[in-house]
Order: sequence, then C-alpha cells, then structure tokens
Amino acid sequence: MSELMQLLTGAKPHPIPACAIRPINFISRQCLRFVIWSLEQHESDERELMRTFLSVEEYGALMKRNEATKAEIKALRDEYNSLLPVGVRRTWKTA
Repeated sequence: MSELMQLLTGAKPHPIPACAIRPINFISRQCLRFVIWSLEQHESDERELMRTFLSVEEYGALMKRNEATKAEIKALRDEYNSLLPVGVRRTWKTA
C-alpha cells in the first residue's frame, strides 16, 4: 500500500531509515560540541594573549583572528541548534 501511495503522490522514500537519523544527529551534535568547546578555549587563550605586551601590528592581527574565531563559533552554534529537535534550543553562556 505504501508503494502505491508513493506512486500516486510522487513522494520519494528517504535514503536513510528514520531509526538511523537520531543516532547520526546525536553523533554530529557531540562532534560540534567538541569543536565549539575547543574554539572557545582558543578564544580564551587569544583574550589572555591580548593582556600581554604586543606591538600595534600584532595586537591588530590578534584582534582580527579573535573576531574570525567568534564568527566561526557563532556559525557552529547555529549549526548545532539546527540539529536539535523542533522547539528545543540550546542557550550559551557567551555570545
């Protein structure tokens, strides 16, 4: 019966079984959490380095790298939130 409905509606079956999607999302979320955590540590180290004596050029380059790191963290957080179930959103300590 389901094959007939697929033919009538033109719907194509999903290539990945539904029972496999949740574990794949879970693994993807855990990998993203690790990458976000490591980038947050990197950003913290960059902020700590800003407190040291740097030349103007070094400080400017460090500021640009820090902004790029923040942008990458934001993009990864958005990707992480997109993998969560509908209606569930994670809030983060820092933005």
